[in-house]
Amino acid sequence: MIDVVDEKNEVISEATRSEVHKKGLWHRGVSIIVKNSKGEILLQMRSSKKETSPNLLCLSASGHVSKGQSYWEAAKRELEEEIGISTELLEIDAFDQIFRNSSNNMEKEKIKVFSCIWEGDFKFQDGEVEWVKFFKVDELKRMLKEESEKFAPTGITQLKRYLKIE
Repeated sequence: MIDVVDEKNEVISEATRSEVHKKGLWHRGVSIIVKNSKGEILLQMRSSKKETSPNLLCLSASGHVSKGQSYWEAAKRELEEEIGISTELLEIDAFDQIFRNSSNNMEKEKIKVFSCIWEGDFKFQDGEVEWVKFFKVDELKRMLKEESEKFAPTGITQLKRYLKIE
């Protein structure tokens, strides 16, 4: 279950993940940007088994905030579940995001973005992630301009915001 929130990000009810997407209800989400010591950014290729945006690139880890969970708790959980790491997180951004997902459902999320540095190994959750790779910032900027179809809708918006590009 996921908390449904109002425009002020106050909990007003609860619903399933599919229900908030189908009805276009405001809910909370987290994204985590993993960087290495070279300043490269880790992207993941979403699994072909994913309901939304399969086989598309997205941020290092992301997901919904479960009912009663804090943003920080959700970010830690998603990082561990999706790519198998646990490390200190720094909150770096918060914003509202409205978009249509690959199933053409309206998503309305109150997003908080976290970042961390990681040099170790990764362990993928089955059905979530195909692979991960660190990308140089210049390469990401080029890809976002020339190959935007390779990115999940949330990935494009959040990466452009993080990299400060239009």
